[in-house]
Amino acid sequence: MIKKMWVKFNSMEVECLCDHHHRKCESKECKPFIVKFIEITEEEKLKEAKAKFDKSSKRFQSELVKTLKVMDKIKR
Repeated sequence: MIKKMWVKFNSMEVECLCDHHHRKCESKECKPFIVKFIEITEEEKLKEAKAKFDKSSKRFQSELVKTLKVMDKIKR
């Protein structure tokens, strides 16, 4: 699942995580991010979950690059 979320970080720790349409906080420090949630079960090992994430993130990245190229052509 890919969602737009508002996130506030403190160093590398997440302090606040709000849904795009239902923000819990009114903090101006929260910034918009696109996040992908991948469910893992208790039986899955961490390495398997990481491999699954890496595969899906590479696919998402290539789709994003293609979309940006199309948008750039339209812009011209």
